Amino acid sequence: MGKYVVEPDGDHGSVIAWDGGDQGEVYIIHIDSAGSVIEGPTLLTEEGEHPSMKLNPGGNLHVSWLRDVSFYYMSVSLSNLEAGSETQVVIPTHISLGLTGDSLDGPVLAYEDGWVYIFWSIHSTTDTEAGISTTEYVIFPEDEVQPRSPTALRMLGVEDHPYYPY
Repeated sequence: MGKYVVEPDGDHGSVIAWDGGDQGEVYIIHIDSAGSVIEGPTLLTEEGEHPSMKLNPGGNLHVSWLRDVSFYYMSVSLSNLEAGSETQVVIPTHISLGLTGDSLDGPVLAYEDGWVYIFWSIHSTTDTEAGISTTEYVIFPEDEVQPRSPTALRMLGVEDHPYYPY
């Protein structure tokens, strides 16, 4: 098992998604508060890693994962954990993974009021102390899933803030 995420199901149980480590698969399982399986495990995709997910109030799981250098998304009903159709929602603009000094953190998925948010960060270092981090995201309505262009999240360093804390 590689990376995993846990999401409460709203009824004292949990949904767990994980990647298969070296196998490159993403699975999902629904368990009750005693740890007994309600449904699953279900294979969501045969090619993916680093899953992230959120459950919406309507009982749909929103799941995102990394495949190669792209992020994919799928919505799955909690009452029926059958894999649906996956959509490539973004190809991050500045990823050059595999090159010395570059690493990826994410995806991190959030959900609110019918909108899906996917964030990630790319960390690039040139030597043992120098480097830069870039955070990007996409936002889309849950009923309009299609490829999106990422937006960079601009965060000032502590020394660059135009105000002073109390």
